[in-house]
Amino acid sequence: PAFGILFEIHCFEFKRKDKPTEAYSHLLRIVPRQSQLVIAQMEARYFAGVARAGDGGKQSERKVRQNKFFCEYCNLRNDGKTEIHARQFAAKRVGISLTSAKRYFTIEDIEKLYQQIS
Repeated sequence: PAFGILFEIHCFEFKRKDKPTEAYSHLLRIVPRQSQLVIAQMEARYFAGVARAGDGGKQSERKVRQNKFFCEYCNLRNDGKTEIHARQFAAKRVGISLTSAKRYFTIEDIEKLYQQIS
C-alpha cells in the first residue's frame, strides 16, 4: 500500500500540468490504499504485541485452573468421594470440562499427588 501511494503521488505530479483531470484521479486512488496502510500498521502492532506477550497469559490461567481443580479434588477426597467421582465433581465445581480435567491429571497422577499431601 505504501508503494502504491507513492506511485500515485508521482503520477499526480507528472500529469498535474498537462492533464489535471487524470492527475486528480490518481489522488483519488490513494484513499483506499491509505486504509490498507492503516490496517497493515495495526496488524503489525498486534502481532508484535502478541509476540512480546508470549502466550497471552493462557499458561498462567491454565495453572490457576489446575490448582483450583486439584484443591477441589483434595476436598472431595477428604469428604470420602472415590477418585473418579472426586475428579468429575471437582471439574464441575471449577467449571472445566471433564476432558480438560483428564488432560490435567490422570487418575493415577492426581491420586499420587493427593496421597503425598494427605
